[in-house]
Amino acid sequence: MATSTIPAFKAALLERLALDPGLAGVRVDYGMSLPPGNHPDWVWFGDTRSDDGTNGPFPGGQRAATLGLQRREERYVLEAVVSVLRPARERQQTVTERAFELAAAIEESVRAWGAVQPAFGGVVRWAQVTDLVHREFASTTEREARVLIDISCAARI
Repeated sequence: MATSTIPAFKAALLERLALDPGLAGVRVDYGMSLPPGNHPDWVWFGDTRSDDGTNGPFPGGQRAATLGLQRREERYVLEAVVSVLRPARERQQTVTERAFELAAAIEESVRAWGAVQPAFGGVVRWAQVTDLVHREFASTTEREARVLIDISCAARI
């Protein structure tokens, strides 16, 4: 099996988002920090899975593609978590809307990145947000909203 683009893509995406004005003041991490600390707006890029989130004919993972130097196709989904924490007195709607605002900034950045050359820093051929799921939590002291983002990627390796 050939080397994967996963670490390079995660690093390039993190570097791009660190400069994105839509995420100013947001903590963005390559993986889950331990301990996460008290960051009201936090994004971290974690696991990947062998998948083609576009529901295309390619099953995900690494497969033979063509003859030549880059003869393997790699497809995977990078999972990102957007977390917004606020005091319990804050309305859940406000917390959830902020989480979706940050998720939108990430999606817009990924879309714009595909339009510049080299697209996606030359690390992958294409990348796109293919799924969003949200979760809400509340306790006596705080409220949280999470948006789980799937970013599907394809590369020739």
